[in-house]
Amino acid sequence: MAKSTDQELRFHDRVDAGRRLAEHLMAYRAENPLVVALARGGVVVGEEVARALGAPLEVMVARKLGAPGQPELGVGAIAPGVRVVDERAVRELGISAKQLAGSDGIAAIGARSRPAIEPSSSSTMAWPRA
Repeated sequence: MAKSTDQELRFHDRVDAGRRLAEHLMAYRAENPLVVALARGGVVVGEEVARALGAPLEVMVARKLGAPGQPELGVGAIAPGVRVVDERAVRELGISAKQLAGSDGIAAIGARSRPAIEPSSSSTMAWPRA
C-alpha cells in the first residue's frame, strides 16, 4: 500500500470522512458488523459507516484523560468499564503511573460528579439492510 499524503487524508467534513471510511469497510458488510462511535464528532462518522454497512450504530460516551499539567492534551480515554491509555504518549511525556492515577489523572476524572449514562437498547440506531 502506498503511503498517504496529508492531502489524501483531508475530508470535506465528518460525513465525507464516514462515507470514505465506509468504502474501505464494505468487505465486512456480510459479517453483520456493529459500528461503535464516540459521542460528539465520532457519531456523524459512525452514522455514515453504519448506514453504508446496514449495521446497527452504538454510541459510547467517553471522557478524555488529560496529561498532568496539560489537561487539553489527551493521553487516553475513560468510558464505562473501559480505560484506554496511549502508552507511547505517557512514556514520551515522562508521566509516571502515580501521576496518571493522581489528581490530574484517572482518580480526578472518576471523582467528578457527572451523571452516569447507562447503555440501553433505545440507544441503538439501525438501518435496514439492502
